[in-house]
Amino acid sequence: YLLRFDRELWVYHFHPLKLSSLLRKWYNYGKSRPLLARKHREFRGLGYYSRLLYLPCLSLLFLLSPLNPLFLLAAIVQITSLFAAYLYISLRNCHGLMLLVFPFIHTLKQIAHMAGHIAGMKFYIFHTQ
Repeated sequence: YLLRFDRELWVYHFHPLKLSSLLRKWYNYGKSRPLLARKHREFRGLGYYSRLLYLPCLSLLFLLSPLNPLFLLAAIVQITSLFAAYLYISLRNCHGLMLLVFPFIHTLKQIAHMAGHIAGMKFYIFHTQ
């Protein structure tokens, strides 16, 4: 496939109705991110690297938690901060039931995107030599 980027392009999104389909979609978005960053330097900012490092750091904190409970606390803070960011957005922009649903869905969506990002990096490293 040939990947192109145009800032003036309009895209209409059709959002999946099932959570599993939504998470799969965002996982696949994440898989394409390393290739996009390779072609366009402006995509290699803080957000790119923080998405790439979030899950490995979280995994490491959970693995180290038997050694010291502070590692477990740090992992919980890391997950809670992501949720809190989406809760803040929800409080500013949502009403009714969406106040509660939005932060959960978007936290899961972001984690799926980050997992895809890691998978895309693996593909990028081993298949673009």
